[in-house]
Amino acid sequence: SFSTPIGAATTTSAVSGDKIILDNTDETDGALGAEAAIGYRYNKNTFVRFAYSYFDQMEFEGFATFGGNAFQQLMQVDAHALMDELGYDHPLGNRFFLEGAVGAGLAFVSTDARQGLNLAGNYNIFPGNTRTNPAFKVNLGLGYQLSENWGLMLGGDYTYLGRASSGRTG
Repeated sequence: SFSTPIGAATTTSAVSGDKIILDNTDETDGALGAEAAIGYRYNKNTFVRFAYSYFDQMEFEGFATFGGNAFQQLMQVDAHALMDELGYDHPLGNRFFLEGAVGAGLAFVSTDARQGLNLAGNYNIFPGNTRTNPAFKVNLGLGYQLSENWGLMLGGDYTYLGRASSGRTG
């Protein structure tokens, strides 16, 4: 949905208060990212770390109808996160290990949005917006211990970055 008091009064799309509920939404865009972390190992298996994560730009879209025309709504989101993480390494033998971690911290989410991109060069730009949200993360990976202090990890994260929204119009 997007918030626009004037648009909510004139659309034929569903509304909730001053928010227009978009049709044909696509919220499936994911992102690749990168992370850098520094930490402390309490013992052979348990560790804490502080991590910075960068997420590639994500896009979400949907349509709102005005005067019989479907206007494409596009939101682009950039996000970064700072997290404290607690993890556990389970040895698998021959220097391999399974790692699991959970984290909590802050996400910094910036958005830009456009309306009417599907209408021959006649589109509007919504005000950008930046939010700071609580963020949470779950990590699972397979690692290889190169030496006492160094290892390689292949893993994946699910990270919740909170809400993203464009600035308000109207």
